[in-house]
Amino acid sequence: GNRSARASQQVARRTRRCSQITMRVGPFRFGKLPTPPPPFPAPLAALVESSSDPIYLPYVLCAIVALLGSVWWACQPKRRRLPGFPEVSGRLPIIGHGHLVKPERVTERFEAWLDEFGGEDGVCECTLGDTRYVIVGGHAAMMELMRQRPFKVQRSDTLRTMDGTVTLFHAEGDEWRVHRRVFSPAFGQAHMEAYLPAVKTIADRLVHFWRSGQGFDLGSAEAAAQPINQPLTQLTADTTSLIAFNFDLDSLRKKTEIAEDVLTVFEMSLQRVLMYGVFRYWTYPFGTYLDGMGQALRRTTATLTGAVTQHKLANGSGRQGKGVGTFLDNMLARVALGAGRDGGKDVFTERRMADNLLVAFLAGTDTTSNALMRMLYALAKDPELQEECATEALSFDLSAADEATAMSRLPAIRSLYWEINRLHGAAGFLIFEPSEGHEVTLMGRTLLPKSQGGSIAIFAMLKWCNRTKEAAARAGITDPEVFDPRRWIGADGTVRQPPIDGYLSFGHGPRVCPGRGLSQLVATVTVATVLRAFALTLPEDHPPVGMITHGTDRPDKEIKMLFTPRMRPARNRTAP
Repeated sequence: GNRSARASQQVARRTRRCSQITMRVGPFRFGKLPTPPPPFPAPLAALVESSSDPIYLPYVLCAIVALLGSVWWACQPKRRRLPGFPEVSGRLPIIGHGHLVKPERVTERFEAWLDEFGGEDGVCECTLGDTRYVIVGGHAAMMELMRQRPFKVQRSDTLRTMDGTVTLFHAEGDEWRVHRRVFSPAFGQAHMEAYLPAVKTIADRLVHFWRSGQGFDLGSAEAAAQPINQPLTQLTADTTSLIAFNFDLDSLRKKTEIAEDVLTVFEMSLQRVLMYGVFRYWTYPFGTYLDGMGQALRRTTATLTGAVTQHKLANGSGRQGKGVGTFLDNMLARVALGAGRDGGKDVFTERRMADNLLVAFLAGTDTTSNALMRMLYALAKDPELQEECATEALSFDLSAADEATAMSRLPAIRSLYWEINRLHGAAGFLIFEPSEGHEVTLMGRTLLPKSQGGSIAIFAMLKWCNRTKEAAARAGITDPEVFDPRRWIGADGTVRQPPIDGYLSFGHGPRVCPGRGLSQLVATVTVATVLRAFALTLPEDHPPVGMITHGTDRPDKEIKMLFTPRMRPARNRTAP
């Protein structure tokens, strides 16, 4: 007994001496590990139980991280490294080029790498963790890639699984065919006339919002510059919800979080795409809430679900299937006609219908608001162009015009819209990967799916491709790097449609963006409505506006403008 007690006292004294040999590095305190004799009774207990001990805690944390990392790396399948493309310089072990890529600058960085390393093919590659990123910008490579959609080349698996939705945007192969039959007809040209009243209503509400904010109703001679980013995001959210299921979100006049939630979803989506391995935190229980995306999706889904329920109660089942005037009506009509059936089974469930409405709402709100911000900014910088567009808008009664008349009488605004999206559109890139069971060929190289040892993400850089000589030749452009807002106006004064193989801003082939026509309608009518009411100018000290990537490409700063009324509004005018 005495011998055992003396041994325990010696171990305790040795432990106390070791605890005094420490050093400080940053916020941590490090020390020299003790060397207790077997069977390590007291020190081992302290190592496990005392998380506040300055000696043991850093070592324990480092050991756990190293152990988990080693296990994960050992469990990865061996990669088959086939001949690749020119590689970006600066690669480091384990993290690859991760130290060079910031999510908010990914478009800017990848385009710079294409300029430097892309060569004649316009293709290069980098590495993030265990994943090869093939960056495609050359026109020939882009066309070869798009021709293999949607069966050999599919959306990134991360995009398709991070939020649990199955929609026209996420679906692949035969599943995509079903979604297309149900959802795409709602964006057809035949329905644009039915959507026009909603677009006009919200555009008039925006004008009233800015007019009231400036004090013009009271005849104020001086006004301060107003920010336009959030109001335009709210406008597109209100317009999309009204068109989708006849629900007036009215976020321009009511305090809601919808604009912030849309930005959060897109920003966190890109951040998740760039994560790899054990760092994909959203795959763990409750991990989707760590970055705020889970909360944003829940709030948006709850808002839209309430809107759909309200729409069904208001319209009843008797009108379903007649294709009235909203996305939801048209989708219900297509389902009633059997478009949602595959192999005799109805696969287009109410959940999938709700998911498609959610994605249409998010995408329509984000991309169209970006186009509007850029269009108004370009008009404020170019007074001559602004007066030309304002003259068009004031030349006829927009409030009484039908869709065909409005589009035909506004060629300068429509041309501006196409040019903005060519060089400054929201969709800077699309993210793909090889489908399971298929090998993708690209410029003579083979890209393998994960099941065959490949771990590849393909970034298709759309706007970079628009600026190539090959794309410019097909679009009839001689100076693709120059921003020319009148570029798409023909000799007869009408707007010529950009060719599908020379204008990649909305994708290409069967997976081209179905909402491009509606986006043009909303942007054109909204800009015309604003120009009928205001002359736009930038404050003298306004900094240049660049680009930042939050899932999609957006202005990198708040745009502020001075709104000068073109005509004195009636004092008794109320908002729609």
